[in-house]
Amino acid sequence: MADRYWVNGTGNWSNTARWSATPGGSSGASVPSTGDSVFFDRAATYSVTFDSFICYCLNFTVSAGTVTFIKTNSQYIYGSLLFTVVPIFSGSATTRFVSTNTGQTITTNGSTLAGSLTFDGAGGEWTLGSALT
Repeated sequence: MADRYWVNGTGNWSNTARWSATPGGSSGASVPSTGDSVFFDRAATYSVTFDSFICYCLNFTVSAGTVTFIKTNSQYIYGSLLFTVVPIFSGSATTRFVSTNTGQTITTNGSTLAGSLTFDGAGGEWTLGSALT
């Protein structure tokens, strides 16, 4: 399990030049996998495309910036989702929450998740921290 931080502006989720292993650090970290928490914590304006590479992460946090997510492929979240700012979503791909554990939370802070949502995992449980649209 590792943390991954989005750096270097607009681009595709699958591009290692956009990921860092530390906040504000150098790019070149591996693309997040099911055990990696991702953070969008920079006060900047950028777009992230969930490209042909399926987008996996453990926890998904957006805490700063003006962020647009373009969903051209599915996103799998194996933990919790927390938005303290309101990102914009477009596209019709599915967001899949996958867990076999209780204690996951979903806080959208008013953001509308485009596309469909699914919840998978025997024994998985999610608590809403805000309205889910």
